[in-house]
Amino acid sequence: MPVDLVLFNGDFQTMDSRLPRVEAVAIAGDRIADVGSSSAMRAQLAPGGRLVDLAGRTVTPGFIDAHLHFLAYGLSLREIDLINVPSLAAAQAKVAEKAATAPAGQWLTGRGWDQMLWPVATFPTRAALDAVTPGHPAFLRRKCGHAGWANSRALELAGITAQTPDPPGGEIVRDPGSGEPTGMLLERAMDLIFALLAEPTDDQVQAALLLAQQKAHEYGIVGVHNMEAAPALRGFQSLRRQGKLKLRVLQQIPETELDAAIAVGLQSGYGDEWIRIGALKIFADGSLGAR
Repeated sequence: MPVDLVLFNGDFQTMDSRLPRVEAVAIAGDRIADVGSSSAMRAQLAPGGRLVDLAGRTVTPGFIDAHLHFLAYGLSLREIDLINVPSLAAAQAKVAEKAATAPAGQWLTGRGWDQMLWPVATFPTRAALDAVTPGHPAFLRRKCGHAGWANSRALELAGITAQTPDPPGGEIVRDPGSGEPTGMLLERAMDLIFALLAEPTDDQVQAALLLAQQKAHEYGIVGVHNMEAAPALRGFQSLRRQGKLKLRVLQQIPETELDAAIAVGLQSGYGDEWIRIGALKIFADGSLGAR
């Protein structure tokens, strides 16, 4: 394929120790054809091709995020954003703002809080969330995704009381004196709340993936290793069929779906340059984030 685009006069960082810096990049179609001196790359340019002067701007290979939950990220972009809130009061204020406009009884969900950034670095309580969500069930996941903060209404709807046993692989954090749930749910205990939340429709899945893809491109991410279940994979395939998938996906298989994957003949490496089956993801022993 002839070279139809040459980028020059940029800060090209190849990340290849054998040739860490070059003067120009030659592109043929959707592939980098060559890198090297500006004169050598210009010599390869086909008639009618484009020369682009980058005026010193930096060019690197695209980034690949090797562990993320792409659909969950896209869905979270429409939830209450608690990333980097500096205090419990600041988190409460953001939740209160959303509660003021949400219809009564509607679930309030969000993500991103981190108590280690707060002046008092302890897990928040349901009482603190109750104070700003009098008319709503609310559930807010921690930054790590391995802990969730529920208000009393959410616990009530989930049937979580002092007598509720910890589910396998999870913990209902309890007041050491009364034994009552504090509102903090760790690991698999969050599933008791997730079971109450409506699953996104196919259209919502695709919209969330497109939103996440837009954000990924803003950060220079061109490939993802996704750690999610079948809805995400179906969504990626739908976008691919519509010509809307603009990043490469290595889809890992959760252990909970291993039997189904084997039954339909999926194997690691199956797929093409856009969507490919990767490894098996096994979650067995908790995490360091939600402590």
